[in-house]
Amino acid sequence: MADESHKNDQASPSSQEEPTLIFDDEQESSAGGERLLGCGAAVLGLPLRRWDTIAIVLMTIAADVCLYSYPGGAGVGALFIVTGIGLLSLTKNARALNPLIAAALVLVSAAAAWNNWWLLVVTGWLSVIAFAIKLHQPQWRITELVWAALWTALTAPLKLVVHALRCAGVAVQARPGEVLPRGPIRWRVVLIPLLVVALFILIFVQANPIIEQVVSDISEQLGKWFRWLNRLFTAPRILSWLGWLLVFAALIRPAINPWVADLMARRNETLRPPRHPAPDRGDYSAALATLISVNVLFLVFNIVDHVYLHQLPEGTTYSKHAYKGCFWLTMGLALSTIVIGAAFKRRLNFHPRAGALRALSYVWALQNVALAVGALRRLEMYIGYNGLTRARIVGLYGVLLVVAGLALMVWKVYRAKNFTWLVRRDAVALWVAVVVLALTPRDYVCAKYNTAQILSGNLRPLVLLHGQCHSPESYPPMIALLDYEHPEEQNKVEMEALVRRGVAGFLGRQLRWLRHTKPKNWTQWQGARGWALRRLEAVRDRLDVPEERWDYGDYGPAEEALRGYARQWW
Repeated sequence: MADESHKNDQASPSSQEEPTLIFDDEQESSAGGERLLGCGAAVLGLPLRRWDTIAIVLMTIAADVCLYSYPGGAGVGALFIVTGIGLLSLTKNARALNPLIAAALVLVSAAAAWNNWWLLVVTGWLSVIAFAIKLHQPQWRITELVWAALWTALTAPLKLVVHALRCAGVAVQARPGEVLPRGPIRWRVVLIPLLVVALFILIFVQANPIIEQVVSDISEQLGKWFRWLNRLFTAPRILSWLGWLLVFAALIRPAINPWVADLMARRNETLRPPRHPAPDRGDYSAALATLISVNVLFLVFNIVDHVYLHQLPEGTTYSKHAYKGCFWLTMGLALSTIVIGAAFKRRLNFHPRAGALRALSYVWALQNVALAVGALRRLEMYIGYNGLTRARIVGLYGVLLVVAGLALMVWKVYRAKNFTWLVRRDAVALWVAVVVLALTPRDYVCAKYNTAQILSGNLRPLVLLHGQCHSPESYPPMIALLDYEHPEEQNKVEMEALVRRGVAGFLGRQLRWLRHTKPKNWTQWQGARGWALRRLEAVRDRLDVPEERWDYGDYGPAEEALRGYARQWW
């Protein structure tokens, strides 16, 4: 018994030994990452690595440099490119790069550096989010991307906390044989020697006046440095850093395993006939009667619209007819798409007489095409009446987008696709439309068109000279108006002088503004602004540039006269 107890006493120390910790920077396993805070990849995204934490700090510094002090188009474009390169460098599968999303990100960045506006910023960040998720789930489609983006945004604070805990070395429990980061050891290796050295420096300062003077000089330099840090670490800037850390913590490790996205990815897009067909409770008759009714209604409307489109009744102006008609016809096209979808619910696609419904749907779709042509014709009339504006460009794209949605609905009916297929294609069509709209140089296109209209003798677009906002890219096309020639002999000299001098006053005022609002930093640089400044400086002798004491809202006599003349078309 004594021998056995002695053996047990000898064995007990080994059984109570402290766990051996294995430190290896390169062996941060997936299981260890998923144990962080007790959450799995569905919440935290992929396992967090050392370089991920370093990357979010570097990207936050880049965001601060590009946007905090002097926000501008070049800074926005540079940040998009830096973020894209950073995300790509952290992935292990560069072949997962989606070329279409990458191309959209590059084009948006270039457009922001040329002439930035809010839709470019929104489109750029949406492209960055899609870019980040696609690097990890290249097979996902747009519906899965949307859900994963929402889940990534919701879990961003938790991911940032995990990064902070991991840096502190407390995120993983110490267990036998477990792989841990070297955070606590490194802190002690650095801090303890620093404290000991600082203590002896204080002693030597008191013992030697020369060392005291050296330390005093160093302290003075450190004081200047700390004053600089005090200006740097302001409350708004720290909040900005925190916001960027949240953004990049979410982007570097997006949520790639939300169960809803996985469920969407597995959904089939083709309808299948039901195993046990349900009895028809009047759905077929209701759909048939509805399609016949709307076909008759649309036929009558299209005939009336075609007859009166070129010869309006007395008391109706082209402007009013075109403005109201374009909007409501676009709404009609959107409603038609919904009605066709409702007419072909799941079981009606496999009804014995579903062919009649399809034929009526195709005829109605053709009538909707005629309706879309009428909407576009109204928009053309409206633009031709008093010029092209930003809102009318949006209206044009809106009509084309609704037509694309109608075409997708018809194809869904023809190919017996389900609602998931339609939502995915409609979302892609919307995304393409938003990207194209964001990339469109709206002000340049408007100025180019309106200038051509004025030079041809249609002076109504002159009302837009002061009736809408202008960016610098719209100024160079207007230079041609300095040589305006009135096509009619009546009042030819007076009208030419009115337009030329008024435009000279307008462009001279813009030149004065461009000279006095030069960018303070490279981040505020805009290609369109530099181009406009060079073009206006080249013709400055022909412009009516205001004097030194001048406010931007002060119009010269010639420009005020042109405004008064154009106000008749407002």
